[in-house]
Amino acid sequence: MMNWDRRTFRILFPHLADELIEDRVLPGIIDHLERCRDENEALELIEFFERSGEIDCKYAELLRSNLNQLAEIFNSRKPGEYAGKGLMRR
Repeated sequence: MMNWDRRTFRILFPHLADELIEDRVLPGIIDHLERCRDENEALELIEFFERSGEIDCKYAELLRSNLNQLAEIFNSRKPGEYAGKGLMRR
């Protein structure tokens, strides 16, 4: 295996370095809940995240039991905020 320093790697592979080295954060479930239009979409989203293993069952149950409070954030994120940027930098 070859050892690379960050500077050399970035010079040789700038786009790959952006993906591997830079601190990037994928949108989480709360970010996705902000795009939901209603409680049915939110429940579907929570189930999806739980099935895929991105959140555990305790967190999913917490979200389900607090849907009334979460309803305030529904539809608060504009379409394309993550689609345009892809990933969000920290």
